[in-house]
Amino acid sequence: MSDMPQIPSRAAKVNGFVQKKLEATAISTKL
Repeated sequence: MSDMPQIPSRAAKVNGFVQKKLEATAISTKL
């Protein structure tokens, strides 16, 4: 049960990292 809360937080961290990377690439392509 202790592993359950770690999975969503890890997924959220990965999602945020991917979103930041996508935003950075979108900005660089716009420039």
